[in-house]
Amino acid sequence: MAVDWGKFDHLIGKFSDNKIAKLAGCSAAAVRNRRLKLERAPVQKKADINWRIWDTELGKADDEAIAEKIGCDRSTVTARRNALNIPSYNAPEYIDWAKWDKLLGVEEDAILARLIGCHASSVSARREKLEQNWKWGKR
Repeated sequence: MAVDWGKFDHLIGKFSDNKIAKLAGCSAAAVRNRRLKLERAPVQKKADINWRIWDTELGKADDEAIAEKIGCDRSTVTARRNALNIPSYNAPEYIDWAKWDKLLGVEEDAILARLIGCHASSVSARREKLEQNWKWGKR
């Protein structure tokens, strides 16, 4: 059965390929091929990602690179990594701590981590390092 794409093209990119396939009465592969032909990005919902496959990658590569492999937004990968308490691949090496150190004793680690864009364990490690240096007379 041929699909009248005129009825469904406006849905492509707004709904998942599977949902459109059910509405159109065709396979998800047919919808995917049509989506690629129209050069539209897939709709990626957090629930659609099989995290069992990707959890092992978290913290071993940049969130942006993992998101590109999965086909989702970087913030989705970052949220999953943070939920599992996995430190970022590139934190804390690339954080300019000079502008954040004054907040280490003021804000909770989790809140400060969200402000910086890193993992709470990175903030905790930095705070502990500064406290240790303070005890030994280093600044």
